Amino acid sequence: MPLNNQKNLLQAPTAKQKGVQNEAAILQFLLEEKYSTARVLTVLLGFADRSSILKVLKRMIDKRWIKSHQLDRLTKLYGVTQSGIHEAQRHCDVIADWKYFESSKVNPNTLLHQLMVQEVHALCARLGLKFVTGKAIGSRANQDKIPDGEIHFSDKIVALEVERHIKSKRRYDAIVYNYLKLIKAGKYDSEGCCLTL
Repeated sequence: MPLNNQKNLLQAPTAKQKGVQNEAAILQFLLEEKYSTARVLTVLLGFADRSSILKVLKRMIDKRWIKSHQLDRLTKLYGVTQSGIHEAQRHCDVIADWKYFESSKVNPNTLLHQLMVQEVHALCARLGLKFVTGKAIGSRANQDKIPDGEIHFSDKIVALEVERHIKSKRRYDAIVYNYLKLIKAGKYDSEGCCLTL
């Protein structure tokens, strides 16, 4: 057998294994987020181009693990299905009551903000950092300020705030004051994180 053919045979299982890992990473991410975009999932997998993520997503749609929904002319969402949740839970130690994607429950008013938070979540997942979304942290009834997320490092927890628009000084003062209380209470480390885009 020519050397080139032997090389291809040796690389085929590795490529297939990488495909399985990519699908598992997407399912795990969508268990927490319910839906996302190709752009965010490209960050999650560290792909250099959009065509690579679209191939993976098409394969997952064909398996009925995810479904797509064209929200508007520019935004296509990919969400986890009940079959996708079942597949993800086969490889998960914790069995939870995960919810599947329903396009009718997407709020267009908060979508851009949510996708920005998801990009940070995707980057953290790629770097091996634990990220907890704001909706999983608690309710505003329990504390004054719920961050958009928490990034867990080995020895500290950092609160994440993502801002799409510049706020008034008064509003920033209130946010900082609330976080200072939470830092003093030992909930977060003093080095916080705020992104304004």
